[in-house]
Amino acid sequence: MRRKTVTIWSGVIFLIVIGIGVGYKMYDNDTATYDMWSGRWGITIPKPAELVVVFESEPSFHGDGEGYYVLNYNEEQLAKVQDQALWQPITEESRHSLEEEVSRFTQSIIPVSRKEIAKYGKLYKNYPTEYDTGDYYYYTKKEDGSYCIVILNVDKQRLYLMEWIQ
Repeated sequence: MRRKTVTIWSGVIFLIVIGIGVGYKMYDNDTATYDMWSGRWGITIPKPAELVVVFESEPSFHGDGEGYYVLNYNEEQLAKVQDQALWQPITEESRHSLEEEVSRFTQSIIPVSRKEIAKYGKLYKNYPTEYDTGDYYYYTKKEDGSYCIVILNVDKQRLYLMEWIQ
């Protein structure tokens, strides 16, 4: 009887330890993407209510690649995102240069895989980058040519992140 009790409790403790380990690993995977953006681009992006990976190229040997992400926030989360000093307001003057940068990014990922050009062409029809004057953006470019465009659409409570890594 005592041996049976010890075996049952050993099994329960083992399952609890496994559950804690799996839970930590799941949490770690969720935060890794946001930490990576912080380290790479200097922007703190809180975990959204929903993350849509519209496009993400396969990682290469050199670490280069492209990605387009849409992050949807609730009001409380949006306040945290909006409360960062890095944002530049989108004005009539800045809108034109921002449109050029977004267009350059969208055109640059299409040649990444010619065999799937139809698929990538549809990406922006399904997930267009929507913004207007009064919204915010952040743009940074590194010496190696890598760049990141982040657009915060306040009305839609949505953040668009486009990164091109050389």
